[in-house]
Amino acid sequence: MTQNFKIKLGKRHSKDRRIVTLEELKNEFAKELKTAVDNYSEHEEYKDKLSGKYKTGNYEEDFYYPQNIRFNFNSYVNSVWYIENIL
Repeated sequence: MTQNFKIKLGKRHSKDRRIVTLEELKNEFAKELKTAVDNYSEHEEYKDKLSGKYKTGNYEEDFYYPQNIRFNFNSYVNSVWYIENIL
């Protein structure tokens, strides 16, 4: 998985915008992301149990896929920042 992509963040209730790398995002939002990854992992494990296919994988890796991170961050992280785009 490539982690060279840039992330455009927007701030809720203002027009502030920032562009960061994935590593900068992980460093700045470490506490929020840990909670989000834990919640995401619990949710995915529950879905897998209901469907009858229990996955013993790394849900954290799935959380950070470029095509998933925007939805996951915006849905599972409690922050005034949100991801607008993946660049």
